[in-house]
Amino acid sequence: MFILMRKFTWIIIGLILAMAGVAGWIVWPIFMAPSDAPPPPMEELDNIAETQAFVDVTKAAGFTHVHHKPYLDPKLDRIMSWMVSVGAAAAAGDFDNDGLVDLYVTDSHKGEPNHLYRNNGDGTFVDVASQAGVAENINDDSGTSMDCVWGDYDNDGNLDLFVVKWGRDVLFHNNGDGTFTNVTAKAFRNEKNEQGSPWANGNAATWVDYNGDGLLDIYVGNYFAPVDLWHLKHTRIMHDDFEKARNAGKNALFHNNGDGTFTDVGAKLKLDDPGWTLSVGHGDINNDGWPDIYCANDFGTDQLFLNKGDGTFSNITELAFGEDTKKGMNVDFGDVDNDGWLDIYVTNITTAEYLREGNMLWHNAVSDENGVPIFMDIAVETVTHEGGWGWGAKFFDFDNDADLDIMAVNGFITAGKENYWYDLASWTVTGQDVADAKNWPIIGDRSFSGNEATRLWRNDGHQRFTEIAARAGVDNRHDGRGVVLFDYDNDGDLDIYLANQGTAPVFFRNDIGGSGHWLGLQLIGRPEAGSNRDAIGARVTVVTSTGQQIRELEGGNSYSGQSDRRVYFGLGDDMFINTLEIRWPSRRVQVMHNLRADKIITLQEPADLPKVASLIPTDRDKVMMPPKRGATPEMVLPPAERDAILSELEAKVRNHPDDIAIASKYRIQCLKLGEYDRSTRFFEQLTNEYPKIRNIRLQLALTYVDKMPKCGGMAAIVCKGTLARKSLVQIGILIEADETWWPAVYARAMNHLHWPRALRHSTMAIADFKRCIKLLQTQSESGSKPVRSYHVRTYIGLGDALAKNEEFQEALAAWREGLAIFPGNPELKERLALKSGEEALAYVEKVRNLDKQIDTDFSFLLAP
Repeated sequence: MFILMRKFTWIIIGLILAMAGVAGWIVWPIFMAPSDAPPPPMEELDNIAETQAFVDVTKAAGFTHVHHKPYLDPKLDRIMSWMVSVGAAAAAGDFDNDGLVDLYVTDSHKGEPNHLYRNNGDGTFVDVASQAGVAENINDDSGTSMDCVWGDYDNDGNLDLFVVKWGRDVLFHNNGDGTFTNVTAKAFRNEKNEQGSPWANGNAATWVDYNGDGLLDIYVGNYFAPVDLWHLKHTRIMHDDFEKARNAGKNALFHNNGDGTFTDVGAKLKLDDPGWTLSVGHGDINNDGWPDIYCANDFGTDQLFLNKGDGTFSNITELAFGEDTKKGMNVDFGDVDNDGWLDIYVTNITTAEYLREGNMLWHNAVSDENGVPIFMDIAVETVTHEGGWGWGAKFFDFDNDADLDIMAVNGFITAGKENYWYDLASWTVTGQDVADAKNWPIIGDRSFSGNEATRLWRNDGHQRFTEIAARAGVDNRHDGRGVVLFDYDNDGDLDIYLANQGTAPVFFRNDIGGSGHWLGLQLIGRPEAGSNRDAIGARVTVVTSTGQQIRELEGGNSYSGQSDRRVYFGLGDDMFINTLEIRWPSRRVQVMHNLRADKIITLQEPADLPKVASLIPTDRDKVMMPPKRGATPEMVLPPAERDAILSELEAKVRNHPDDIAIASKYRIQCLKLGEYDRSTRFFEQLTNEYPKIRNIRLQLALTYVDKMPKCGGMAAIVCKGTLARKSLVQIGILIEADETWWPAVYARAMNHLHWPRALRHSTMAIADFKRCIKLLQTQSESGSKPVRSYHVRTYIGLGDALAKNEEFQEALAAWREGLAIFPGNPELKERLALKSGEEALAYVEKVRNLDKQIDTDFSFLLAP
């Protein structure tokens, strides 16, 4: 009752303010009938055991559809469930301008309609897609839907609709009368320079006014190369590498020409990234008023493009992150610590079997000497990294306590009881062409990281997060794809729609947000002043008695989900906003003071405004970022100093290519600095220049091993397999040239030793360690090489391999033989103290696994 009375009080105040004609803004009073269940008492989340924060109202709301997966060319039947694992998407937007947010939903099977759910205002929705003209003739021979985003591209006050497809994307113009017209033929030119959109297998799109001309442009993230997936000429369509794939369809930036047409300027601006893009997003990361663009890429490096403010971009990926991310599935921007700088959340994969690196929360920590933001991954520290097989995720303040929380969905393929991972992991080390789908192991009806629980991380205000999804009532174990947050009942808290792959969606009403005060803003830009009418790109800063927050209006960030384009702030106990500042997309600034909370305000950009922002920070101390997480501490150095150190070592290696110590020192230095790819590129180049210098080829092989603990991609075990195979290829060349060269045989043995026991590499490690011992014995007997201290490594390794292969007595014999030659060796003594095969196996699996950095510093070869 108190909740209803409080809302009604603000309605009366809103009406009084509206009648008073407050200059420059309009107050829209909101009062909605309650849904099918009453909200709980206003209790803190600590008492959530007594009353859930969210209630599943999917059926009550009228969401009755089921998402259908596509079915592609039968040539892909071996891995069909992998191929059709994406496509469930949704976008929230008020298409009919009645003050109620509606929802557009995709299907991905030819012949199936998409859905447009109009909000009835009573807690229910009705599908009007057919009447509106946005249901049929989309999922047909021109492809099927993968994503969708609302945006007013012609600034007429009506939200238009862009549908991303595997095939030809579609643009619908909103006629303003509840119907839409397909204007794709007029708006685009295809690959033959004819009317219509080009064929592209896209997964994501966002509206963004990249050049500040007041017109919304469209940035599209493409996945597969532009082939017809239903009628393939060949099956070599997959990523050609699990780590550095760059053979996907190129991304496109469609520039709005202002006459209803668009021109792809992606190549011209070097934004046509050929990575396997799953999600795209934009946000002003350096607070200069221009939208920067992030591409979350599968099977390779994510890309971050800094907007230079002159219509061009600079790729700052390496500068901003310092290392490759290699596994992006989702991107969203938000200021998680309320310091005035946008942070970035990227989902990844975290499972016990495949990848333990996890999601990334990139904290916008410091800037370099040129003002380029430097990010630090704080996901582990904030406990937001373990998200399962992650997909869509969003920042939002679900409990209105004035700090951003995180919602994320997950789950890859839920099918039969058997698991696909073992066959895939085993296959990756065979050396077959991964780009050809016909080479992949058959999936059949097996699962692959399915049946995973949704994550909801609650921020305690000190950047400490607690995962509370089940307690909060948002437990969803379907294969989630898109997260859409929108206030469907206009009560001041964001409700959650989850788009699930190949099944029904789930819709949760938020009943906990009423425990805190809030503010909602509907922004209307002024095109004649340089803002797009949707105000996408606007930066809003709110100051209350307890602190300051920012939000930025975006055009479709997050994987397969576009959320409420109104800007929402949770205010906690604050009933008043001391200062509200809006930096409009025109970069002009509006400031207001002393506003009451708990209402949705519609603000139209005034005609005359200055271009000076008083609250947005533009400078900060240029300090060095703390170490990133990882098993190996990475040294903290300015980019210029780091480059100078490595360049000097590279010169030394070039001058002494046979020197194992110098080459190892350089490679280990790269490892400590997180410069894995630089090391690999350097030794790849040197190997091409000096193909017969075996030290250089050995170092190249070891660079791949160095990177394995940092491995990313679709699954860690797959990526590590790819790196291991690359290493083994180089070692194989060395052994073929000289089968008696002990370092190469030892390197191969160590490669095999660290693999999981289930993948059966132990027998190969045993064979190579025995070969190493035989070489040492032969050389010692001939007098060509005396026994060296490092030779003990072969006996330790042989025993470890035998123990991992569950040959305990043989392992003891190997360790004893080593101790006889190297008496007093502590590692051998430690192993010989193990009492049983089970104890030995547990010990070896702890010290010899792919999650640990393998010792590849071969400068030990110089030891006496």
